[in-house]
Amino acid sequence: MKKKFKFNFNSIKKNLNLKNFLKDIYKLAKDYKFSGDKYGGGDMFFKVIRNSFDGDDDDYGILLDDYDEDEKNKEFKLKINKYQYDGILLPKLSDNFKLEHHFEFGVESHYLISSKIQKNYLYIYCDRGGFWNERLTTIYEKHHLVDNYVKEVFKKKLDSYEFFEYIIKRDKKEGIPNHYNSYTSTSGIDYYDLYKKGKSNFLEETAKKIYKTFIFDDLVQNFDLKKFIKLLDIECKYKTTYPPFDYKKPPDLYGDLITSCVNKNMSFKKLMKDIHKSSGDLIHSAIESGTLLPRINNNFKLEKDFLESFETQTGKDFYGFQIISSKINNCLYILLDYGDSLGNQIFYCIKKLKRKDLAIKFVKQEYKKLKKNTDYEDYE
Repeated sequence: MKKKFKFNFNSIKKNLNLKNFLKDIYKLAKDYKFSGDKYGGGDMFFKVIRNSFDGDDDDYGILLDDYDEDEKNKEFKLKINKYQYDGILLPKLSDNFKLEHHFEFGVESHYLISSKIQKNYLYIYCDRGGFWNERLTTIYEKHHLVDNYVKEVFKKKLDSYEFFEYIIKRDKKEGIPNHYNSYTSTSGIDYYDLYKKGKSNFLEETAKKIYKTFIFDDLVQNFDLKKFIKLLDIECKYKTTYPPFDYKKPPDLYGDLITSCVNKNMSFKKLMKDIHKSSGDLIHSAIESGTLLPRINNNFKLEKDFLESFETQTGKDFYGFQIISSKINNCLYILLDYGDSLGNQIFYCIKKLKRKDLAIKFVKQEYKKLKKNTDYEDYE
């Protein structure tokens, strides 16, 4: 490579050879059996890379390996994968392209892009097959793309009803079964049900501004680490009481997490409401297991966790202690996850320390305070 390639969107956009890129994405595939489609399979962003640098095939192969495997490109690849799935990659690269229609069904998205130069319309397909796979725990795995390519080219623009109809007819022709929720979006819009109600109803409903329902991924994408660290440090200044409810305004780690993700497009109230609705079980499970912060950002790592239970007059009180390391400021945070049989809960950071041995020692000291209660149970 004559110049070092930068995995930077503005740099790629500046260096994209649009003329050659258009030839690439419109090119007919020679191997029909391999791609299953006349315009070929694969990842469209690979074609973007190929037409954004000056180098030979060996250089191209090295770049693809870097893009796929280099840890430092992980966040960049996640952003690109979301651009591809949301149908905004091409319009962001060039004003030659315009997103006309977009349907997403959880693991698949289908969109129609117009091209000024070619004077036609590209039907583009995107597949992130592992999105609903519970065994894939990171956002990077869930948004990993299997395919993103041109499925068809139309000379005339289709309206949203015609485009959706084309999608389901093509699926049927290709032998893809129409399962329950096959054409339901992540925000719960059942497009197939709208389709069955007729064209006028479909056009009316899809023309409405459909407000995005935020999911766990939106926390990860919009997380402000420095802002959150400041809020964690403030939480540490609270004096811990047992049970931990003696506060006029209780500290709230999850609330501070939401605050750290708020921006001009995401209000605290809507983000909190949507995440509870779309990802409440995931959040609850992650808090209990000590994996919430590591899932949000790889700055954090769960070092050790403890769980204690005490019999009280009203039932059982549970105290979970989690030791979480933070790379950015080279320290450890001790989180307390408390819950009782009446449904009262609190989750916040009670201590910040520099060494793991000191953190473990601190937790053991807290154990001693708690063990003064009767009927102690250790779940460590």
